[in-house]
Amino acid sequence: MKSMRVITPLMTGLTLTGLLVTGCGTTLAGHGAAGTGTGSGSNAAGLTGSSGSNPAGSTASTGNTTSSGGQGAGGGSGQASSSQGATGQGSTGQGSNGNGAGNAGAGSAGGSANGFSTGDFAGWPKAGSWMQVHVKTVGQLPQGILGNALAMGPNGTPISVGGYTGQVSITNIYSLLPSVSNVANLPVRTHDAAAGFVGNTLYVYGGGQATSYNTVVAVENGSARTVATLSSPLSDAVSVPLTVDGQRGLALVGGYDGSVFRTDVAFMTTAANSSSGTGASASGGRVWKQLFNLEAPVRYAAVASTGNVLYIAGGLKQQGLCSNVYEWSASTKQLHTIALPAGFQKAALYVAGPYLILIGGEPASGVPMSRILEIDTRTGASKVVGNFPTPIADMGYTQTASTGYLAGGVTTASDGSTSRSVYEITWQK
Repeated sequence: MKSMRVITPLMTGLTLTGLLVTGCGTTLAGHGAAGTGTGSGSNAAGLTGSSGSNPAGSTASTGNTTSSGGQGAGGGSGQASSSQGATGQGSTGQGSNGNGAGNAGAGSAGGSANGFSTGDFAGWPKAGSWMQVHVKTVGQLPQGILGNALAMGPNGTPISVGGYTGQVSITNIYSLLPSVSNVANLPVRTHDAAAGFVGNTLYVYGGGQATSYNTVVAVENGSARTVATLSSPLSDAVSVPLTVDGQRGLALVGGYDGSVFRTDVAFMTTAANSSSGTGASASGGRVWKQLFNLEAPVRYAAVASTGNVLYIAGGLKQQGLCSNVYEWSASTKQLHTIALPAGFQKAALYVAGPYLILIGGEPASGVPMSRILEIDTRTGASKVVGNFPTPIADMGYTQTASTGYLAGGVTTASDGSTSRSVYEITWQK
């Protein structure tokens, strides 16, 4: 956020290694980054500031995407900004969510020639085909926020944690279904935290305000309390569920600690779900281990998972934006890569069988995108299949096996244009 973008930590006893930066675009000047960092060597931190102009008018929904219940971007007037990136020149058509024509980018597929998924995807479209994605509004937050984290509760209800209104961070923890309601409050105002459930307990890692926190907060039965501290502050990281060696827990990806971008991907579970094992350290009933290091330090990545497979897409690196999509399997312990044509950060990512669905995010211009990009992990091909109801970035997102949720976010290159909307995203085989 404006001079408030938070920081990222590592757990005590874990060490990180910064590797060669690859797959990065031009240096980003985007809103909401943390202050100047002054690291050294390959882990020297960069600076992101506020820049970029608001997108003009609305971006139309075309291709295979349908949207309902939401207002077209920019109120549906004016000329739409073009969706750029994975597919080159797209087709132009009449938008279903606005009054103007928009470049949906639904042209030829792009991306690398080789994918990384070889599983059994019976019942899903064959490689070379693309899914329909549907978006509808299912609720409204009490105020517009960005930098909130979403986590899927054990009962299938998405939970929103913290956020930034453009003026102040909030303590609120909202249940989003069947209607938006405040179910707990964090001990302090927080945005840019990472969050997820282990069993019935919601864990919130780091986050911050003008500076970042090094806390781990546990939320149970409507009460939030600090249960652990990290070895350094953490922000701009992402947490998703993951099963590693039969243990259900949370993966914690990348982030920023105020001076250094992080390369590490760590894993936390609880003693009830763990048999510990090599490389694990236990504290207060929580067991930590480091899974692997990314090729380069990254923050604001888009992260999703299914079972024991983790996907990481894009993000901000010290030298610009990452254009890679990574797949890591807890079974093989191998990291595979698909390269997209252009880098991005602050997007939402969902897993749908052999496909990844990437929504919104910011390119090098810092102006949020509305594109919905599908990536076929079997082939590495990607295609923009339509547009979200509004440009969106820096939002909270989570999913069940068949439904995604997205809440909050920023709709222009200014932190003042925050979204209140809660969206449901569904896909059809």
